[in-house]
Amino acid sequence: MTDHGNTTLLRSVMCLTLLLAAAAFALPWMFSYGDYAKAIEWSYGITAVWLVLSVCVLTRWRKRALWTLLGVPLAVFWPAMLFLLIIRGCGGSGCP
Repeated sequence: MTDHGNTTLLRSVMCLTLLLAAAAFALPWMFSYGDYAKAIEWSYGITAVWLVLSVCVLTRWRKRALWTLLGVPLAVFWPAMLFLLIIRGCGGSGCP
């Protein structure tokens, strides 16, 4: 693959990882009127896809792909919130 094609592929994949991270963050708020638990589950699934894609990109392009890490705060928000709720003892006890 040419260098131009390689750069274009890298840019496309980095945009995709950022879109996946934003979707994982926004999905529970976009669909919170219905089944909130289902929206959170979908968000975790998108986060898992983001994580796998980010690891593959970082493995292939190394330093050039560090920009994919911009999506970390967005992608990890909901899993971190669940972890904090479990640590605080709210997991399953009816916390809001």
